[in-house]
Amino acid sequence: MKRWCLLLAFTLFTLLGTLLVAHAQCNSEPLVDEVLNFLKEKNFNFLKSYKIDGQKGTNKEVEYSYVFSAGTTYMIVVNNGVKNAEGIIITVEDAERNEIAKSFIGDTYVPAVQIICNRTGIYYLRFTLVDKKHDCAAAVLGFKR
Repeated sequence: MKRWCLLLAFTLFTLLGTLLVAHAQCNSEPLVDEVLNFLKEKNFNFLKSYKIDGQKGTNKEVEYSYVFSAGTTYMIVVNNGVKNAEGIIITVEDAERNEIAKSFIGDTYVPAVQIICNRTGIYYLRFTLVDKKHDCAAAVLGFKR
């Protein structure tokens, strides 16, 4: 009987811990769906989605890379559930780390940046999390020719 009680207690503890961790994670899928509709309206084709998880304020920047092709127009759109994605800044840099686009103009957040690629190569997409309250987001990269 004592074994069963210990086994039951261990199982409940493990299950409860798993549920608490799963609930605390960033679920960006619903945010991706909203962005995909925006890209379609602008006649962009979907390339890739990115999860932006600030991990409750411990991650201030999230960076990804992607190879862009010359002659192609790209759009990066971010959604954190707040109007204009306030609290997240998109910065796009070329292979030499020169900034070529930014989604924070003056004191205004913009939820998307559009780039006409002049040179094929690797580009860096950096998402800076300014607001700890809205640190779960999704970004989508689209293109058109």
